[in-house]
Amino acid sequence: MPSEREDRDYYLAQLPDSGCFHLGQEFPTHLRSVLDQLPFSVLEKLVKSNLVFFAPDHQLGEVFTANISVDVGQIVVYLSPELLARPRNEIEGVIAHELAHVVLDHTTPCCGATVDLALSDERAADELAESWGFLIPADRKIGN
Repeated sequence: MPSEREDRDYYLAQLPDSGCFHLGQEFPTHLRSVLDQLPFSVLEKLVKSNLVFFAPDHQLGEVFTANISVDVGQIVVYLSPELLARPRNEIEGVIAHELAHVVLDHTTPCCGATVDLALSDERAADELAESWGFLIPADRKIGN
């Protein structure tokens, strides 16, 4: 029977196959650091969520070939290149916050959500990411 570490390594290896990636050259290190810190059950759910990560580098204004395609209903995690101007712990806190939305099934289109629901979802994602040990930047927290 495999150990949890072996299972964790298996799921970490599955993420690039289960989801599509378009990551600027600075994002993979941050994403891997976040994934390494997540509980095993969260990794399992993320692998089964069929994610697409879109995190371009600062050259988004240029023409580029994306190595992703998105199917209807597929979850896209977008990370702004502006995020890279922040300290490492804040970058990883924002990534964890976005992954918390996936784990919490916050996939309703924003235009269909009420303000109260949207605020509640943001608070819940902050709380979950913080429970995993990540720092949510104060200027991103709802209610600040």
